[in-house]
Amino acid sequence: MLDKKTMLKYNILITILLQLIFIHSQENLVADSSFEIYTKCPSGVIQQQKKFPLKKWTLPTGGTSDYFNYCSIGSTQTPKNQLGYQEPKTGKGYVGLMIKKNYNEYVQTMLLKPFMKDSIYEISFYCSLQIIVSIIQII
Repeated sequence: MLDKKTMLKYNILITILLQLIFIHSQENLVADSSFEIYTKCPSGVIQQQKKFPLKKWTLPTGGTSDYFNYCSIGSTQTPKNQLGYQEPKTGKGYVGLMIKKNYNEYVQTMLLKPFMKDSIYEISFYCSLQIIVSIIQII
C-alpha cells in the first residue's frame, strides 16, 4: 500500500493528465463521459479488455479497470459495493482504477473531434479515493 504522500502525488498527476485529455472550452469532447453505454451489466471487478462492458471505452494496458453500475448485483453495484459506498456523480455508473508503484490501470476513449493547434483545453472530472486498496474511482 502506498503512503499518503505518494498517493497525493499520484492524484495530482492523474488530475493533470486527465486535464490534458478531455474538455475543450464548454464543449464536452468525451463520448459517454458518464459511463452509461454498455453491452451488459458488470458482473465482477476483474474485467479484461475482451469482456470490458463499456462500448466507448477501452483498457489500453494489461490492467483490469473496473466498471460499476446500478444495474449490477454485488461487488460491482453502485452505490454500495465491495469498495465502499459512492453514488455516481452523473448517470448510474463509474469506473474504478488502481494505481500502485509498478502497476496502473486506466481507461481510454476517442474524443468526439480532434484537438486544434494553439487551442487551450480544460479538463474536469470527479474522483473519489476509496479506503480499501487505495483505489481511485472516476465518477
